[in-house]
Amino acid sequence: MVWVLDPVDTVRGIQKRYIFAAGTYKVGRKDCDVIVQTDTSISRVHAEIAIEKMVAWDPHSGAPASPSFVRVIDRSKYGTFVNKVHGTQGSRLHKDEDMMLTDGDAVTFGTGNATFRLSFVPIVVFFHGAKSTRIDPSLHAVMKSIGAYATRKWSNECTHVLVDGSCSLTPELLDAVMAKKQIMLGDWFEAMAEKNIHTEIPSCTQYIPNLTLDGMVIKMVDINLIQNFLEGYTFILGSSDKVVYYSFSVERKKIIKYFIVD
Repeated sequence: MVWVLDPVDTVRGIQKRYIFAAGTYKVGRKDCDVIVQTDTSISRVHAEIAIEKMVAWDPHSGAPASPSFVRVIDRSKYGTFVNKVHGTQGSRLHKDEDMMLTDGDAVTFGTGNATFRLSFVPIVVFFHGAKSTRIDPSLHAVMKSIGAYATRKWSNECTHVLVDGSCSLTPELLDAVMAKKQIMLGDWFEAMAEKNIHTEIPSCTQYIPNLTLDGMVIKMVDINLIQNFLEGYTFILGSSDKVVYYSFSVERKKIIKYFIVD
């Protein structure tokens, strides 16, 4: 999973920040990873968000696979506050003091309204490879570096689908399309890992594969472009001895008929 610092109040000039890699990220008025210029109590380098390592989200337990390993360190004159919301005082950090953060914690920099909420964004990857049953070790290392959790078992808890360049369209992949999960190549994870911190998650557009079905090339598109055009259509996928039928409902946004005929 990746971490996101999301402004609690919609204040002009303050943007959401996604964190894709372990490291130390500066928060302050100038020359920082997170720029906050809406309050005079914000120091030039006001605080640091230190992430010792990225951790994966475990869909089986419904929780991170490890502790968060995220700390906030104050470097300012006016302090940094943790969970100072709804009129509560929260915990104040003085210069060079630090505190561990967890999912959902609110961090206020200075005495004004520069408050961000730290949240995790799970990345649960269903791997469907044609060439190998295992993810390439170098790619797997990149995925672990951003906290992605990889599995060979498809479920609706999966957020993304990883395939290799010669993969065939299968019932599992069609299920993923119907569930509006993005199918992509491994290069997308490498592009994300290179960002470290950014205002948005990188687009998948450049990393969408072509699949094959009975020798035909199936061109995939960005899942965000798939809206209502499947309404009322029935898909048949399979060989002569086994046929799988799919019928799609826009209202329910899922497959409403699914059965196998032998």
